[in-house]
Amino acid sequence: MFLLLAALTLEPATLAIASMRTDRDPQSGGTPLTVVVRNIGTQPIRLWTPNSVEGMRCVKVWLEAKGKKPVEFKPTIPPRAAGVPTAVPLAPKGKLQLAPIDLAECVEAGFAPGRYRLWVEYVNQVAEDGPAKGVWTGSIRSRTISVQIGARN
Repeated sequence: MFLLLAALTLEPATLAIASMRTDRDPQSGGTPLTVVVRNIGTQPIRLWTPNSVEGMRCVKVWLEAKGKKPVEFKPTIPPRAAGVPTAVPLAPKGKLQLAPIDLAECVEAGFAPGRYRLWVEYVNQVAEDGPAKGVWTGSIRSRTISVQIGARN
């Protein structure tokens, strides 16, 4: 009996979440979450345009209250107004800010105001759509941060 083992070729990591921050906006009373991704690979990559429908669908926000199971918060994604899907290039070591997410929407969506553990995943399984081709696919996760969620002023 012969045993044949196939070697798996794993692609090295090419994308990471470089930073996340939240600041209370005194004008709107909201709490925007700003996420920046970074190309940590050696080759340019393409990502969905951050403020496009495709780009916003890639961002998953997870909230965990003390003693509770994590719950995905799904921010409002406006419908496509016009145009076609687009992607942007990201050079090696390049950074790209994703569309901000207002955490005040969490309270409007039914989350109780309070302190939460929060992390973000950037997940894309669609490499092409319309004229946009060769878009990065994969999944990455941020570190966990502690945030205070509250209603708008």
